[in-house]
Amino acid sequence: RVQPMGEVFWDDAVREELRYDSTRTVMVYVHGFATPFEQALRRAAQLAVDLPFDGALVVYSWPSLGEVGPLAYFRDDKTIAASQPLLRAFLERVAERTGAERVSIVAHSMGTLLVARTLKELHDARPELRFDQVVLGAPDIDTTSFRRGLAPALVGAARRVTIYASQHDRALALAERASSYPRVGQAGPGLLVLPGLDVVDASTAAPGDFGHGYLGASSAMLADLRAVLAGVPAQARRLERRQKAGLTYWELLGDAR
Repeated sequence: RVQPMGEVFWDDAVREELRYDSTRTVMVYVHGFATPFEQALRRAAQLAVDLPFDGALVVYSWPSLGEVGPLAYFRDDKTIAASQPLLRAFLERVAERTGAERVSIVAHSMGTLLVARTLKELHDARPELRFDQVVLGAPDIDTTSFRRGLAPALVGAARRVTIYASQHDRALALAERASSYPRVGQAGPGLLVLPGLDVVDASTAAPGDFGHGYLGASSAMLADLRAVLAGVPAQARRLERRQKAGLTYWELLGDAR
């Protein structure tokens, strides 16, 4: 049952939740395409249980149409821009009014575009405001705009940025065909590797729906995400080091290995 709550009471509720967490960490979950409000809450709650996560979990739900198809996809994409100022105000509130010592963000699919654009805007305006871990799972962002405008700002906006990609992601293959641009969450020969970002090829993980739901469908993936949120560096996790164009990326040791 969802109960509306005033802003001040909401701040107090998060503070109360943080009383039981020695790290005083808030994790903000941002859902992806075709995900209505109730489904976003369920996915975030399941993720918190499966990790498990002991801090305060909060969900930012942008108004996805909740439907699958080309028209719904482009409608959701248009909604991202309108949601940016609202997400910015929400992140500022979490960082400044809840008593959190660390704020991490986990975003999935099209929600990663909303997060990346908002963090760029925040970093440009308030470079002193930094987040802890920013996780972009199966990011539905075109590689050109990400490389040119978003990635440099993300490096400055967080202590660490981790990107999970897979070559089995059929949803992102459809997004590439619809937009004519490859996506950051696609692995394989076109995997985008950039300095300052931890890129993890998660192609060995259990794929989940359409190869796009591996963030919560794979025990190996969940174990790595748990380590990321705890601040464990890539070289100390169950990953294999790889090289591309002189830059390091990482390969997840999947569930069967």
